[in-house]
Amino acid sequence: ARLQRQGTVRAIHQQYEANPLVVWLRMLAQFFLSLLSAVGLGVMAALYPVYAVTPSAALEALQKGAFNVGYLLYTTPVGRYFHLRAVRSNIKKRVAAHSRGIRASALSTCSVLPVPFFNDNYSYLLVDHATRTAAAVDPADPYTIKDVADRLQLTITHVLTTHKHHDHAGGNLVLQKKCGGGLVVCGHRDDKIPGVTKLVRGGDRFFVGRTEVGVVHVPCHTDGHVVYCVIGADAGGEDGLGGGGEG
Repeated sequence: ARLQRQGTVRAIHQQYEANPLVVWLRMLAQFFLSLLSAVGLGVMAALYPVYAVTPSAALEALQKGAFNVGYLLYTTPVGRYFHLRAVRSNIKKRVAAHSRGIRASALSTCSVLPVPFFNDNYSYLLVDHATRTAAAVDPADPYTIKDVADRLQLTITHVLTTHKHHDHAGGNLVLQKKCGGGLVVCGHRDDKIPGVTKLVRGGDRFFVGRTEVGVVHVPCHTDGHVVYCVIGADAGGEDGLGGGGEG
């Protein structure tokens, strides 16, 4: 199966590489990104004497304004594009996961399997034992979490999004395409969650398979930040992953 996946990826790669227009557009985009970076460095160097004589209060206001502009761009589809670009780059370079020997946390009705990505982040698979269905929690690397689910022979039926930032919600749209139109994407009504199909709020309850999940609203990091809790499940059950809960 692994060889088959590699062959499929290779075939897709060759298909797009064979298109001169795609190659040209990619080179043009890389050129403009490099040019923008060089211009930014030049502007910073030119403005250094100004920074040296500018009052600290004015500098703080300038930095705050620059952060607000950057954050605004980050939360748009532009930010999501660069997030997914970084995810695909890590996969292409075969960057090793930052954590090894990960084991699922077993409850009586379900298991929770961490899926590491980037330098310090995690997505999770909440796996219902009775139905072998799963919820992907913050699948910001949709390619890896779908691959893990496929290897464990799980069907992803839900996405549980804690908040709108792309390192948590940036993979929702890709996972929707991979899993089909029936995927339920949960997110709080106060955050603009990409691909959301089920708006939730504090106190809501729903089922992933036969596992009941509750929503707790914890606004701070974002206005619509939530956490999800498993209701009525005891700790210490079998992991239910058929020996695949460690990786």
